[in-house]
Amino acid sequence: NAANHLMHNKEITQKLKNQQAESVFITSDLHDDDYLVRVLKTHGYTVDYASFIEFKPVDFEYPKDANWLFFSSKNGVKYFFNSEFRIQTSDFNIAAINSGTAQAIYELGLKVDFIGEGSDLQKIAADFDAVASGKIVFAQAKKSMQSIQKGLVYNKNAESLTVYENQPKENIGQRSEEI
Repeated sequence: NAANHLMHNKEITQKLKNQQAESVFITSDLHDDDYLVRVLKTHGYTVDYASFIEFKPVDFEYPKDANWLFFSSKNGVKYFFNSEFRIQTSDFNIAAINSGTAQAIYELGLKVDFIGEGSDLQKIAADFDAVASGKIVFAQAKKSMQSIQKGLVYNKNAESLTVYENQPKENIGQRSEEI
């Protein structure tokens, strides 16, 4: 959740205070208004960031007869809803692995029926398993670790739906940041 994310960022900035570095490179797609970037710049660091992973949509068939649609990332939300399919909110119950993924769903004007809490994937799987029933479709990356699916005990009617693939970017240049 947001509090855990904030605490993690504070731990990072505290560790950096003990360094003699002046520049930081973060391997993630961030924005200048993200908390971590703002804090680092406030403390005098030169900050640069870029993802070393590229994402691409994958053709998929609209899930049929599903009771739940589970999203384990904002990318899953993005690539599922950027497809040619337009779902009705009554088609499924919608689940999100965390509040960040839920926010991406809310921004599309949809409701979220389950939001995982914390970062313990086994606990999120158990919590979801306790409320879900029927057929569950997991919108995911091609090489998903399927942590939530593997953690289900009671709900075995689950299907993986690959909606995007991720792979390392090629031709990444040499970086000169100290951290």
